[in-house]
Amino acid sequence: MTYAILRAEKAKSLAAIGSRAAHNLRANESAAPRADPNRRHLNKIVRGPKTVDGVVGLARQKLDAAPKFRKDAVLAVELVLGASPEFFTSRGKADLEAWARQTEAWVDETFGRDNVISMALHHDETSPHYQVLLVPIHDGKLRASHWFDGPAKLSALQTSYAKRLEALGVRRGEKGSAARHVDLKSFYKLARQ
Repeated sequence: MTYAILRAEKAKSLAAIGSRAAHNLRANESAAPRADPNRRHLNKIVRGPKTVDGVVGLARQKLDAAPKFRKDAVLAVELVLGASPEFFTSRGKADLEAWARQTEAWVDETFGRDNVISMALHHDETSPHYQVLLVPIHDGKLRASHWFDGPAKLSALQTSYAKRLEALGVRRGEKGSAARHVDLKSFYKLARQ
């Protein structure tokens, strides 16, 4: 089975936005230590500034235009969007291009194109994937809760993304599955044991 992959992580400071932008833009070698430097030329900045300072500046500009918000508000959300590795190893170029088009369109339709401050397509890690940074503005206000408030909303996003990829043979993971996301640091720690 080929599954859709969607992960969301909140950023509550400009420094956190900058750190994620550094990774997504491959600003330096330490920003993406597990990426293959020999494949870095295959990556593509789809949207947004090409520098970390540019991404942070664009985030600041959008935040300055929003009405006053709480100190601990979610300033940005990073999405990782992809599919199971076998999708990328068993499909032709046309399917991969269709996945890219559908993913970009889904992001724009779901979160609003104007909210996206950075979108990068990475080919230098195990499987191709998008990393998207967005400032969650809804109805003119900074409102991450509109999309990301609790498990039900995240589950709905996963369902929506998988439905968008359905024609490509990509499906949603099983709801309530025992499978759980493990952060990379923990994964590598377990792998060394």
